[in-house]
Amino acid sequence: MARTRDTGLRPRSDDPFGAPFGYPRILGAYLAVNAMPDTWMLVDSADCATLRAEIVQDNHDWLATLITENGHYRIASTGVCPHTIVLDRRGMLAEQFSEVAKEGGAFMFIYPAPVTALVGIDYRNILASIEIPEGTTALVVDPVDSVGNWVAGYSHMMEMVARHLHLPERVDKRPGTVALVGYLWDRNEADHEASVAELRSLLVDMGLATTSVWLSGCASAQLQRVAEAETILALPYGRLAARILAERTGARVIDVDLPVGLDATVAWVESLSAALGLASSACAAMELAAGRAYRRASKAVMRHMVNRTFAICTETVLASKLAAMIVELGGEVKLLATAGESLSPEERELAELVLENPTMEQVSGALLEVAGGAQGWPVLLGTERAIAAAQPGSFAVVPIGFQAGGTHHLYPAPFVGFGGALSLLDRIGNAIALRELGA
Repeated sequence: MARTRDTGLRPRSDDPFGAPFGYPRILGAYLAVNAMPDTWMLVDSADCATLRAEIVQDNHDWLATLITENGHYRIASTGVCPHTIVLDRRGMLAEQFSEVAKEGGAFMFIYPAPVTALVGIDYRNILASIEIPEGTTALVVDPVDSVGNWVAGYSHMMEMVARHLHLPERVDKRPGTVALVGYLWDRNEADHEASVAELRSLLVDMGLATTSVWLSGCASAQLQRVAEAETILALPYGRLAARILAERTGARVIDVDLPVGLDATVAWVESLSAALGLASSACAAMELAAGRAYRRASKAVMRHMVNRTFAICTETVLASKLAAMIVELGGEVKLLATAGESLSPEERELAELVLENPTMEQVSGALLEVAGGAQGWPVLLGTERAIAAAQPGSFAVVPIGFQAGGTHHLYPAPFVGFGGALSLLDRIGNAIALRELGA
């Protein structure tokens, strides 16, 4: 039976100023803008909003495009300060909105910071007073939608695009066409490029053609091709966006999980084949690929996974899928610390100790407990914050998720599908080997 400490969406009542393990909602919006290269955002905030974009640009993502080649920021701030926030800023904001609008692009988002939202500025009325270039859609993120966790912020941006993206009125949908909606593309590097390629490859082997992936670092012209899809596959980060699009395009929606791990990938193909009514031959390529992957994985599993202690600390969806993979391969998940939505009862049973939306202090204490009770090198799969919370040298560390702890992937390193399972085994085994070598 798992020990669960559900800490809610805020720090503990006895520690009201405890640093949260998760990230604020606005960073999810930044990641969505980074994933759509013809999109701009103006944050009605102090200059720190622009500086915060550098958490993504050249830190988490070496290939980020939030700062353009000509030095323009695709995420900019109004520069409001305590002296100006009490003034009538409508004229000033109109000028700033106009400057951003001149950049063109498919979307321009106005994002009010919580403090400026309290003033009650009618941003939409200001947008109506300026000239917006043809082909650009200007949208305001409502203040109520600017508070919460970063994954929800990313998903909400996708939902806004799903509602307002221009789609062709009449499209002939070819049989066997699908679109993936709800992929969490948190950077433009080769781990995500390869993961999307893995998903496309699984679908090709089933006889399906992918028209569009939301989001995948592509401009709006590629997103518009969702209209060509007969079926929309809704990944966990975009369930609502998928349904919004289906209502607009007439496509069918099928919810699918994130296929992390060997067993999960087999189940993903089998369940999707059944839902689409595909012939049994659609699974033939999967069975061959699964056989090859299991054979390749066998020695790594025996050497590095069986009875190994693991701690997993990242956002909820990825954390739960990683935990299932670890348990499948014989590992023991001693800690599952998540940021975002609540885990299901079944997911909570994957770990001995579960922390939902904890503080950094809670994560640090739990990691200290896990490391102290481990036989051999324990493995930490987690974000930069999780790594910072651990005692130096206490774990074999595998950075994963947002933020990725200063590690990058300029060469394909997927984490979904059969290739992703083997890639994760590579990373786990190499991290353990380096600790055993004294590195």
